[in-house]
Amino acid sequence: MCPDPAADPVVDGRAALDVTARARLAFAADPAELARVRDFATRAAADLAPTVDPGLLAVVVGELAANAAVHQTGAAEIVLELVGEGVLEVAVHDPSPALPRLVEEAPWSTSGHRGIQLVAALSQAWGVEALPGGKRVWARLAAAGPTEGDARTEPSRRPGARPTAPPGG
Repeated sequence: MCPDPAADPVVDGRAALDVTARARLAFAADPAELARVRDFATRAAADLAPTVDPGLLAVVVGELAANAAVHQTGAAEIVLELVGEGVLEVAVHDPSPALPRLVEEAPWSTSGHRGIQLVAALSQAWGVEALPGGKRVWARLAAAGPTEGDARTEPSRRPGARPTAPPGG
């Protein structure tokens, strides 16, 4: 189901990336499988790209896997690939030819359909590829920022943070 980048250097016009490590898991089109898929991805990512934020990864994987579990009836596969310095590509393959699309809805709408919006907002890049026998929906997650204790994580140094007064001042 998953194209082999080494065997096929171009998939739907997208040049294959330099994949240095890979992990994959097949799962049924069943929402009950989503926790197992998220757990697998979190564990695999810790081995492949330990600098990827696990919380961010869980949301992106959850949304991609949920689309495959809810919007089609065949088996699906999640593939995690380390494709660059700390960059993790997460892809879900399924047999449905229906391609996801961004749906612009009012924030107060209760109709759902925000999964791809979340993926687009949280990932470095994302896309969808029509494949013979289905599709591949992917997202790339860059290495997380500095770890706790690093001066760059202080609230006054995070983008958009308000400066704070020095202690005692």
